[in-house]
Amino acid sequence: MKKISDEELLVAVLSGESQRSIAKRYNITEGTISKRVHSPAFSSMLSAYRSEMIDKTLTELNKYALSAVDTLGSVLNSENDFAKLQAAIKILDYLQSYSYQHDLLRQIKEMKELQEKQNEAIWR
Repeated sequence: MKKISDEELLVAVLSGESQRSIAKRYNITEGTISKRVHSPAFSSMLSAYRSEMIDKTLTELNKYALSAVDTLGSVLNSENDFAKLQAAIKILDYLQSYSYQHDLLRQIKEMKELQEKQNEAIWR
């Protein structure tokens, strides 16, 4: 019976491999895989890795965001009416979505600040 490391299990889970397939490949029971996957330590490791992947992806996307907006803006000057319409719709959709997200983040920040002030008041 081959032992599967946390890293190997993490890669398998993140790649979408089923617990049955992982168990078969390592000649381990599905129950063993399930216990490991649902353990607090593994769940924490999985969450941390996913968070790191999202952070890295967002960093990469941010590098190209302004250029992408410039590209959409330049399409507005196109002679193709359909392309102009699609670019305008996208710009407005993105503006609405990002404005909403920005407002939510601002509200969350304000709520955290209020919660911290309330916690400080309680502990005085």
